[in-house]
Amino acid sequence: MKKTSQSLNRAQTTQARRDLIVTSAITCFVENGIAQTGVRDIAKRAGVSLGNLYNHFQGKDALIAEIARLETAGLDEIVENALLTNGKTAGLAAFADAFLDYSADLTQAVLTIEITAMALRNDTIATLFDGNRTMLINCLITLMKRGDITPDINLPASAELILDMIEGMGLRIGLAETAPTDIERQALHAFLRRVI
Repeated sequence: MKKTSQSLNRAQTTQARRDLIVTSAITCFVENGIAQTGVRDIAKRAGVSLGNLYNHFQGKDALIAEIARLETAGLDEIVENALLTNGKTAGLAAFADAFLDYSADLTQAVLTIEITAMALRNDTIATLFDGNRTMLINCLITLMKRGDITPDINLPASAELILDMIEGMGLRIGLAETAPTDIERQALHAFLRRVI
C-alpha cells in the first residue's frame, strides 16, 4: 500500500513538473517568440535545471509537440460539444462560440501566430498542427450536412472559409485584449445562417 502511494506521488510530481515546463515554454513563446526562445530560457522560467528539463522533453520541438497535443485535447472538447448539439444552426452556433472564445484568448492568439510562422518554415511543426485543422473542418462539414444543404455549396471549401473567418475574428479580438461581444456573436451567427 505504501509503495503504491509513493508511486502515485512520484507520478503526480513528474506530471506537475512537466506541466510547469510546458506552461513556462508557452509563456516564453508568447513573450519572446518561438524562434527567439531557447531551451535554457524555458528551464530558467520554469525554475528547473537544463538537465531536469531534458529528463522530461528532448528539446524545443518536443515541447511544441506537447503543445500540439494539448491543443488537440482543447479542440476535441469544442468538436464534441458542437456535434452533441441538436440541429444544424444550433450546432454551428455552439461551434462558432466555442472556437471564437478559444481563438480570442490572448495567449492562444499570440501562440497561433507564432506557430503559424514556424509551420511555414518547418514541415514537422506544420504536420503537428494540421491534424487539428482537419478535425475542425470535418466537424463543420458534419454540422453543415444536417438538414437541407444549398445544392451548389462546396462543403470542404465552405468549412475552411468559416474556420478562417472565426479564427481571424478571434485573433483580432484577442490581440486587442478584449472579449467577444454579444453584438459580434450575433453578427457571426447571422452570417453563418445566411451562408449555410
